[in-house]
Amino acid sequence: MNPETSAVTLSQLGLDMFDPKVIAHPHQFYSRLRQEAPIVWSEQTQGWVLTRYEDVRHVLRNPELFSSAATMDGPGIIGRTDIVREEVAPAGTLTMLNSDRPAHTRLRKLLSTDFTPNKIKRMAPRIEQLSVELLEGAAEREVFDVAKDLAEPLPVTIIAELLGIPSELGVQFKRWSDAATAPLPPDASDDDVLARNEEIVDFRTYLKDRIAERHANPTDDFIGRLVAAHDDESKLSDDEVLAGVNLLLLAGNETTTNLISNAVLALTRFPSRQQELRDRPELIDAAIEEFLRYDGSVQFTIRSATSDAEFHGQRVAAGERVSIVLASANSQGLMNWILIDRRRSTSHLETGFTFVWDSFWLVWKPALLLRVYCGNSHSSNWLYPKKRLFIARTSICGDPAIFQSGRL
Repeated sequence: MNPETSAVTLSQLGLDMFDPKVIAHPHQFYSRLRQEAPIVWSEQTQGWVLTRYEDVRHVLRNPELFSSAATMDGPGIIGRTDIVREEVAPAGTLTMLNSDRPAHTRLRKLLSTDFTPNKIKRMAPRIEQLSVELLEGAAEREVFDVAKDLAEPLPVTIIAELLGIPSELGVQFKRWSDAATAPLPPDASDDDVLARNEEIVDFRTYLKDRIAERHANPTDDFIGRLVAAHDDESKLSDDEVLAGVNLLLLAGNETTTNLISNAVLALTRFPSRQQELRDRPELIDAAIEEFLRYDGSVQFTIRSATSDAEFHGQRVAAGERVSIVLASANSQGLMNWILIDRRRSTSHLETGFTFVWDSFWLVWKPALLLRVYCGNSHSSNWLYPKKRLFIARTSICGDPAIFQSGRL
């Protein structure tokens, strides 16, 4: 599908949204688009890009005008290889990310039963234990890699345990998880795609075997509960179970890694805010919200127009895809600082994928980690008393990039 000839394109502006420098430090790029081209055509995604808060909010708030399901039928990112990219679940399998009502409601109902507040609370001791174990090494090292030594192993370990993955497969599961969630850039080579495809096929085969086992012998792990999940009208198909596992990895693993990494980086760049959390631990929950706004885990998500629409005088035709840049909208006018005790007139934007999984992955674990990281004296209900940690001084080694998912 081609835009009208009068449309402004990224290539005309000399911009590339997949340039490694843009990916590492995207906000200057977003700022220019908001000012010069709030709606712009991307040749790489074959769709429109929206970067202003009011436009992104409009798309998210009007699912009848901008569909999640229709994005399944659009083109993928235009790259240099024609090799088909394997996915964990077969093409066309519905998830909560690519479906509209009533399919979305059905999937949400069947999947969310595993993440009620009470079930989440029962997992807290194990999350606390693992958080402390991973952080204990920080106080003894001169250099501590937050991403590699903390933010990556924490969620992937918890998810592996949820899925019933044996501990001896931990390294292999990390490779599978990375392959399932990490996006390939447009310049990925044939070898890059083939290597990823091999991991995906192995992971899919492993999961299918586990699903078959749980049909024969029910278990109480996450896969077993998905296999058994049903309501009065339907149950999940095996393909939907595969998609549910992949969704857990996408919504729980990568996003948590990114949030923890970016939150610690922000606290290091703004030591006064770090001290504020030490002095006022009751602000932890507000801090999580602010970190999600300041440098959220997900940069953009995609919708498809169900009818003709218009933004800033530019027509968007029915069926055309729209990338809404959450990170740009959330940073509009507020990028250069973080305010933890903020009284916002506008709230930060998320994808609309808001149910109890978010409460678990985006609040419980980072809140635990920040309580440990900030070393406040009111953590007795969260940490084992003899293992309370205090990181007195932190500094940045090298030039860390912002951690982010390309899309959700």
